[in-house]
Amino acid sequence: MDKMNLNNTQFTNFQKLRYFHLALPLGGHNEWILTRDGTEFLQGRKKVPKFVITRNAQVIRKSSDLVFVQEVKDCVEYKVEWQQQAAQLTLFDHEGE
Repeated sequence: MDKMNLNNTQFTNFQKLRYFHLALPLGGHNEWILTRDGTEFLQGRKKVPKFVITRNAQVIRKSSDLVFVQEVKDCVEYKVEWQQQAAQLTLFDHEGE
């Protein structure tokens, strides 16, 4: 991982690959291994759940919708939209405070 020079967001997202069985920690500090599923997913030969829901680092639900890598690889283009949504007021926020 250290050799990949990932920023904090990229590192955090990379760690989530374990929930899809695409990569697993190897045991050493920042050492990971790409799984067979991960290789096949990157090659466009395998679908994975569109999303998973986790609790306490355990998968508790998987999407029944499956996606190929080509369907998710460009999702970063929506990052600005996510940031805008996160900046919007919620029911728990008060304007002017």
